[in-house]
Parts: sequence; C-alpha cells; structure tokens
Amino acid sequence: FSVCATVTANDILRIGVDPNLKPFVYVDPAEGLTGFDVDIANEMCIELNKTCKFVSIEWDGLLPSLNGNKIDVVITGMSITPERQKSFDFTTPYYRTTSKLLKMKNNTSPSKIIGIVRGTSDEDYIENSGKFKDFKILAYTNQVDVVLDLVNGRIDYVLGPEVELQASVDDMPDYEFEFVGEDHNDPAFYGPGIGMALRQGDPLLPQLNHAIMAVRDNGKWQQ
Repeated sequence: FSVCATVTANDILRIGVDPNLKPFVYVDPAEGLTGFDVDIANEMCIELNKTCKFVSIEWDGLLPSLNGNKIDVVITGMSITPERQKSFDFTTPYYRTTSKLLKMKNNTSPSKIIGIVRGTSDEDYIENSGKFKDFKILAYTNQVDVVLDLVNGRIDYVLGPEVELQASVDDMPDYEFEFVGEDHNDPAFYGPGIGMALRQGDPLLPQLNHAIMAVRDNGKWQQ
C-alpha cells in the first residue's frame, strides 16, 4: 500500500493558483476553475505525464504555501522578479504583461488613493520606484476587491496588469472606466516576464522548461 501511495503522489502536480485573476485564473459558474494559466498548466501536466491538482490560494499566500511544501509550483501570473529569485526558482518566461492605472471615468476627485494587490510586483513598484510619492496606498488580498472599491469610490486608482483589469472592466458594462498614464513594466520591478515558481533546487525545473517549449512548439500555447 505504501508503494502505491508513493507512486500516486509522484504522479500528482500540486499547482497553486489565485482564482481572482481573470482571464488567467478564475472560476466560471459552468466550467469551474478556468483561464489561460489553467489551460497552460493542464497542457504542462500532459507533457509531464502528471495529473494537475489545483489549489486555490489568495495571492499573498502563494509563495509561503510553496515554501511550506503545501504545493509544488505556482502557475498564476507571477512575475520573475530579482527579489523573488533570491528565494525561489523560476521557469523561463511563458508570457509578459504590462501594468496600467485604471480609474472611473467620471471621477474628478483631487485625492490620490491607489489600490494594489498585496505582495505583487505592482506593490513593490509603487512603494519603491519613486513615481507615486504623492499617492496614498491601500493593499488588498485580491484583484476583485480592489476593483470593487474603485467602483464604490473608496479609492481613486488601481494599478495592475492591463489585461486583468480589462477583464474586470468587461464584466462591469454598467460602469465607465478608463486607463490613464504610461505603461508600467520596469524590468527592475517586473522582471523579464511571467514564470512558474518552484522551491530552489527542485529537479522539476528543467522538466517544466522543456514542457513550456513543447507546448509552444505544438501550437497549444497560441491556441
């Protein structure tokens, strides 16, 4: 029995995801957990001959869960930053994002309260880039709550990946939003792109890198 249990455990890849990052990871009422990162993860598991087991964790708990061996890998829109690389290994980038400021179109308030998700590259960028000295910062546990507070007038701006914020905008057609200002993608804070995070020294790293290339080469990534 112990041998069978070991084999079964080795065949399962425990994948940490934040389910509040549409269109990369989110819960669809009909399909359940879905999104680009979920599709990519499933294709990776096929290449690795493993079974995906998705574990939903709010953003600021993902890396602590990885460090605590509760999951094997984080596949959920995580930037490969120099700070994170001090403690974790990352695969080669498998896509890139750009962050933008989002506001309500009719908001003429002179205040500058900006919301971000705690533990993200956006938080590090806001606090340390020197570009937001005049802003008051409010940190949230997930992107959904940030956008809801923007709609309710508790904050004036949200900084986040443009494609994720656009998905939130698309889900709220009764409200008028607008993106303002420049693109934010400084490599010093956002790194070279989005990667999959593992514990340092995990022998799974080269296998995941190989699987990423295989999924790109076979057309599944583009699909």
